[in-house]
Amino acid sequence: MTDINGVHPVADLFPMLAEDELAELAADIKQRGLLQPIVLDVEGRVLDGRNRLAACESAGIEPTFETYEGDDPDGYAFAVNVNRRHLRAGAPNRPAGSPETAKLLFFKPVAYTTSA
Repeated sequence: MTDINGVHPVADLFPMLAEDELAELAADIKQRGLLQPIVLDVEGRVLDGRNRLAACESAGIEPTFETYEGDDPDGYAFAVNVNRRHLRAGAPNRPAGSPETAKLLFFKPVAYTTSA
């Protein structure tokens, strides 16, 4: 099994599934297999797939892993979690903190120049 070095702090902002939902995911993975690998950063921290990892452990299935090799692991973890089907506006599964905090944490300023 791949050595996992915890959870990336951005991924950790998002809540885990409820017990019954995690059990459903585990049953599905047991029946169909893991359809999407767990994504780790270069330090071995989970960027995406904490629920899939927990479901694999529960189902006794060996998970597959891939390593994110881009240059913005924070942005990646935020984007893939926000875009989940169950993370819709007003849902209780939104990240901890306010939208303003999320903007400060995750959206990097861009410097623009204008030509005269």
